[in-house]
Amino acid sequence: MAQLGIGGKVSLNCQSLHLAKRCASLSMDKIKSIKSNSIRAISTFLANNGCLVTYFGKPWSNVDSNWIYFDSVLNINELIIQFDEDKTLEIHENTDPRSGLEKGLIDSITKEAVMGLVK
Repeated sequence: MAQLGIGGKVSLNCQSLHLAKRCASLSMDKIKSIKSNSIRAISTFLANNGCLVTYFGKPWSNVDSNWIYFDSVLNINELIIQFDEDKTLEIHENTDPRSGLEKGLIDSITKEAVMGLVK
């Protein structure tokens, strides 16, 4: 699991760095398709710092936008400070173990999101 914030400081114990770089490379095509500048920048930052994408797509049938999930606990407050220039990011947290544990940020305009693990 990785913890990320300002300055790209990352501590990985979830996967080997080689595997992380390979997966990040494969994920960049999907990341480039994200319309939200903030979500795309955060996702690029996470992928470049060794976080693995675990899912990309529509998380539920009633959601029209793509969400990208990483295998990391995200430092939400630091990511907002660093990447939310347009002030469009909203914090989302789901703590219901039946529907999935996640915490991340949703762009209020595009409805795209970046999600990580709950501590």
